[in-house]
Amino acid sequence: MKIAVIGIGAVGFFLCRYFLEKTDFTIKCADKSIRNLRKLKEFANTKKKITLHRVSVNDSPSLEKLIRDTDLVINSATPAINRKIIEIALKYAVNYQDLASNLEDLMNPEQLEYSQDFKQKGIVGLINTGISPGLTNLIAGELASKFDSVDTIKIRIFEDQKPPGTIWSWSPKVLFSDILSPPLVYEKGKFNLREPFGEPEYYNYPEPIGKRKAYLVYGDEISTLPRFLKVKNVNLKSAGSDIEFLMALYNMGLLSDNPLKINGGRVSPYEILLKITKRVASIREIIQKVKEGVLEEATFGIVVECSGKLQGKRKTLRGYLIFPSIRELIKIAPGSTHVSYPTALVAGIMAKFIKKIQSLEQGVFAPEALPKFIRRKIFSELKKEGFNVTLEELTREKTTPIRIL
Repeated sequence: MKIAVIGIGAVGFFLCRYFLEKTDFTIKCADKSIRNLRKLKEFANTKKKITLHRVSVNDSPSLEKLIRDTDLVINSATPAINRKIIEIALKYAVNYQDLASNLEDLMNPEQLEYSQDFKQKGIVGLINTGISPGLTNLIAGELASKFDSVDTIKIRIFEDQKPPGTIWSWSPKVLFSDILSPPLVYEKGKFNLREPFGEPEYYNYPEPIGKRKAYLVYGDEISTLPRFLKVKNVNLKSAGSDIEFLMALYNMGLLSDNPLKINGGRVSPYEILLKITKRVASIREIIQKVKEGVLEEATFGIVVECSGKLQGKRKTLRGYLIFPSIRELIKIAPGSTHVSYPTALVAGIMAKFIKKIQSLEQGVFAPEALPKFIRRKIFSELKKEGFNVTLEELTREKTTPIRIL
């Protein structure tokens, strides 16, 4: 299979690395940054099934040339260019995949607007295929399939590092944008927006995390789950030092875009923060920070909880995956953050099944809509890589493990 990967940043690098190590795909990797392309070239070395292309996302002719003869294009750059890449994919009848939605109105995933066009072209658009969104959606689909009817789906994320704020898990601009977006919730069959960091609760995460305070944040999953699964309520909350650090910036007004008068000029705190904030650490910088103990530890985990009726009884099931700590991850993928390699791994595994998915169904859909046997194959591939999704039943008295997928 021929693949074009657009964007070789923190996730795109490890996505290309996964394809090189785990598949026989021919890969075209594109980025506007010479720095990003050079670090991939150093890793790829003499491998002949990869070509590197310096291309700006604003250069439509070059993007078309890159994509037109491939089987799949993956946007691992920014959701802001989803539409542009989708339209090129449609023009040349190329399958499409991305990591997140742009959600211009915060409620409607723009990719779904093209579903009928994809069907007519006989191709697939698999959207939101990282960890959150992505693996969270896949787990939600698996859990929902076990119920006769589903009432509520809760997604609980955990991101933590010591000391807090040592590295950025994502692009600061993307993180700030997400945090400033009013959290989307689905209640009693309707979408609603809430205040950032609202409705705090103490949630009992699986060990070794335990009980932590979680807050409402924006999550792309909320925009798709009710469209593909029959469910009444969906919400997403996050806990850990990463979210608490961002909440502190928000509460101090440092994410405000209201201009202030400073020395005769007008500038917003948000503009200043973006200007002075360090970029995402490079591979070498992350390795060095861990080695020197500047970054003591970093952990990432996802939990999906599903409540509903099964054989006339109300039950609650949950699925979760607590990823290896950053000290363990850099042994597997040197230079990974606690989020970047796991995200790339999930997206890479899903990409392996694009052709099979295309043979079964065409159109645009999110991971929760995938057939059961495809879901199970993805879970199986994750297990081979040492990432086990655990399912369990929750009751007031105890937690009962069901199986590891």
